[in-house]
Amino acid sequence: METPFELDSYLGHFNDPNGLTNYIYQPVFLKTKIDVHYNDIINWERYDLLDIEFGIQPEDKSYKKTAISFMDYAWIKTVEQLRKYGFSYDDIKNIRANMSQKFQLEPIYNSFIANNEHAKRKYGEEMIKKAEEVIARKKNSDSFTTYFETLVKEVITQKMALKIFFDRDCPEAFFPYSGNVQEILIEEDQMGILNNFFNRDHFSLAFYKFFTPFLAEGENAFANGNISILTDDEDKMMRIIRRQYDQLDAVTIRFKDNAPTLLSVTTTKKVAMESRLLEHIKKGDYSTIEIKSADGRIVHFENTKQYKL
Repeated sequence: METPFELDSYLGHFNDPNGLTNYIYQPVFLKTKIDVHYNDIINWERYDLLDIEFGIQPEDKSYKKTAISFMDYAWIKTVEQLRKYGFSYDDIKNIRANMSQKFQLEPIYNSFIANNEHAKRKYGEEMIKKAEEVIARKKNSDSFTTYFETLVKEVITQKMALKIFFDRDCPEAFFPYSGNVQEILIEEDQMGILNNFFNRDHFSLAFYKFFTPFLAEGENAFANGNISILTDDEDKMMRIIRRQYDQLDAVTIRFKDNAPTLLSVTTTKKVAMESRLLEHIKKGDYSTIEIKSADGRIVHFENTKQYKL
C-alpha cells in the first residue's frame, strides 16, 4: 500500500527544511492519478507550458521516470486554473518565464547578512533559509532557486493563504498577496501597487488551495483573512454604518490630525406603539433622540448615536 502524500508535519515551521526540500521534489505522483485531465497535461507538455528547471535532483532514484513531484503538481494546477480563466498559451509562457527566473543563492545570502530586514522583504523567509543552508554546506556558488519555488515553500512553512493576482492585459506582471503583504505596503507607503491591481481586470488565483488536499484540516489549516484596503478605523466605521443601513438618515465623521475620532450615525425608526418607545432606547449609549408626532401621536423618532474611534 502506497504511503499517502501529506504536508502536515511541515506546515507552519522551519524545523526540518532539508526534509521538506527532499519531500516536495520527490517524483511521487503519476500524471494519470492526479486531479487534472491527463490529456490536458500531455497537450500542455507538447506546447512547452510545464517545463520549469528547479535545479534540485531527488535523493531517491527509485521512482518512475514519468512521475512528477509536488512542485511539478503545483505548477500544473496553476496552468489548469489559468487556462480555465481564459489565459492563452502565450500568456502562460510569459508567466512561466517570470516565475521560473533563477535567483543565485550566494548573493542573496550575502545581502541577508548586510541588510537583514530589507533582504527578508525582498526575497522572502524561505529563500533566505535556503540560501543559508547552501552557504553552510559550502555548495557551489552556482546554486539557485526559482521564484515559483519560494511561493510553494512559503505557503507551507508560513501557513500562508497566498493568492496571486494576474493582470489580464499583462499576465506576466503578477502580484502575490498574503496576510502580511498589505502591512508591508502600508508601512512603505506603497499601497498604490495593490490599488493598481484592484482597479484593473485581473484574475485572483487562490494558490494555497492546491495544498489543502494534502492537509488533514484542509482549508481550515490556513488563516485566510479578507483582503481590505481600509484602515482599522475605516473598517470599524463601515461595519457600524452597515448595521442599520435601511434606517440610515445621516452620517457625520469628525477628524483630528487627519485621523477620524468620532462617528455620529442618525437613524429614523417608526414606532408602532408609544409604550414600546423605550424598547428602542438602549442604556449606556451616547445618543440624542428627536421624537416626531402627527395628529398627537408619535409616529417615528430620530436616534443619533456617537461612537468614539
